[in-house]
Amino acid sequence: MASGDAVIAPSLTRRLLDAYVQHLPAAPGEPAPPDPRIAGLTGREREILTVIGHARDRVQAVILAYDTHLVAPG
Repeated sequence: MASGDAVIAPSLTRRLLDAYVQHLPAAPGEPAPPDPRIAGLTGREREILTVIGHARDRVQAVILAYDTHLVAPG
């Protein structure tokens, strides 16, 4: 206080840090906390959503499916 700086109570500091940490991105290689919008998905459904997310659009997903012989013409 002598230098004119404000002091924050330790209990408030803990709450501020907890709120801040919740908004930080996950560290590389560490899974992100589950988003409530996808919390009900199975592991396989998340895997599929991730693969779809890497394609820029649905057309690219279809092309990839044909190129990798997941589907056949006709």
